[in-house]
Amino acid sequence: MTNPNLQGGTIHWSDNAAVTAAIAVYRDRALSIVKDKNPMIPRETMHPWYKDFSSDGTICIIELEGDHKPIPFANATELIDYMEDTPKDGSERRTNRRVILLQDMSADVVEHLGVMLNIPPHFFLAHCDEISDLRVIDSTYAAQNTNYWKIPVPRRYVVPEGHENPDGQYNVTAGSIPRETSKMSFSRQIELRNYISYWGRNYGPDSWTAVILMDSFDTWLRSPPAPSQGGDEVEPLLLEPPQPDTLPSNRSILYEIMIAGDNKFETITQPVHRNILEAAVTGYEQFPPPHNEDPFTGTMVIRNLIRSAWEEKVIYDAQEFRKELKDDRQNYQKRHDDIFETGRAARESYSSMMTRRQQIQETRRKLVSIMWKFRCMYADEPSYAKSLSTMPDQPHVARLQKYLTEERRAWKILYEIQRDLESNAAEHMDMWSQRAAFGQTEIENEQTNIANEHTKIANEQTNIANEQAAAANKLARTSGHLTMFATIIVPSTFVASIFSMNGDFEAGKNNFYIYWAISVPITITIFLIVLRHGILDALRKARKVFVFKRHMTKEETPQEFELI
Repeated sequence: MTNPNLQGGTIHWSDNAAVTAAIAVYRDRALSIVKDKNPMIPRETMHPWYKDFSSDGTICIIELEGDHKPIPFANATELIDYMEDTPKDGSERRTNRRVILLQDMSADVVEHLGVMLNIPPHFFLAHCDEISDLRVIDSTYAAQNTNYWKIPVPRRYVVPEGHENPDGQYNVTAGSIPRETSKMSFSRQIELRNYISYWGRNYGPDSWTAVILMDSFDTWLRSPPAPSQGGDEVEPLLLEPPQPDTLPSNRSILYEIMIAGDNKFETITQPVHRNILEAAVTGYEQFPPPHNEDPFTGTMVIRNLIRSAWEEKVIYDAQEFRKELKDDRQNYQKRHDDIFETGRAARESYSSMMTRRQQIQETRRKLVSIMWKFRCMYADEPSYAKSLSTMPDQPHVARLQKYLTEERRAWKILYEIQRDLESNAAEHMDMWSQRAAFGQTEIENEQTNIANEHTKIANEQTNIANEQAAAANKLARTSGHLTMFATIIVPSTFVASIFSMNGDFEAGKNNFYIYWAISVPITITIFLIVLRHGILDALRKARKVFVFKRHMTKEETPQEFELI
């Protein structure tokens, strides 16, 4: 490995004027792609040729096979010039196989790489946008899977203790490249995806260069200017890898150990805290991977680091998911007695599970995409096995085949874990649907019982009101009758008494019949008026009974015996 930060050295490119002209053309081509009417990436996306783009990228070159000796250089461009001075037209008879590790980007470095290795600007632009991807084809429009892939790498960070999450909009940048966060919770944890892109360049007899571009390990939280600060830009906040002592939920569930030569244990950084560039350099220097004429084989260390990061995420998410299911079952038993609380909790849990299931499906789709790009889907095909078996170094081939088989098996295990989680999520959602339906039925039954009780109470209140109304009517009739008696009887009795005396009050005894002749008829008439309703009701009932008996005796319709 050659370090670009050492001082001294000279440029080994034969014609600097030609390189300068080629770089200018390359730059114009990149800008034309961005400024096109149908641009490849959104115009506001940060990229190496963006006016405000600034980056301190790091470059390392691993020479797996070649004859270059380590020489100190003043800057990265001189290093690239020296290492890539091998003719690319096929005239070089030596075998040179190199891996260029590039963390973050700067315009001068990517322009040099693009010109020397004939890497299109699309490669660097696609890396800056999470959605954009490339499909490399030849002149017959056939897909070329050897040259390119772009892989998301899950990462977890936390906001440093003592700093509040910013309100409103914010963004996370890996170095200078904005990345979308997949989750940011009140617990200070941030989940996002870094990206690693690969470009392979073949030339000469079995020679190649593999360029691996990765996001910076340093990740920043940036928020817009706050009005309370007079519009001044808020200082970016450097995020930290999760530490179990400050955030227990971020402990490593899958803990990696390395057994090196002589069965010695090596101290390594765990995936959640790992700087992929540093780990890759260590891996390439200490344990050079087997490789063949395909530049894809030179990416084995990087592919293993990517798999390690995905393993950590999948195992972590699976453990969290199973814990959620366990807690839900326990909480459901506690809430079961409260019908309304059970139904509400079931609906909330169902909504949460829908989100979780979508995340599981998204992870599974990404795993499938990675398996295709890493050739894990067709490693058992005869043509692929034949291409490996034709290599002259059979022990080398056997080692390479073993690595590829183990890699494929590891990715399939992760895929099966995601399929199992998705199946569990679907089953649990069905159970929650049944819970919600059960809770809804219980609520409806409870509401029906309450409604029946209200109806019963209303009927009782109606009966009481009717009784009170009847009593009031009866009292009113009684009062009316008393008034009638007082109005008619008293004057009549007075008049009758006067006439019965015939002016001779002492002789009233002989004329007392006059009193009876007047008061008795009037009293009887008043009684008939008062009792007329009761008498009429009694006559109607008697009539109905009479008609019914006649009908039962002669089997004739009641209408024939109705009284007219």
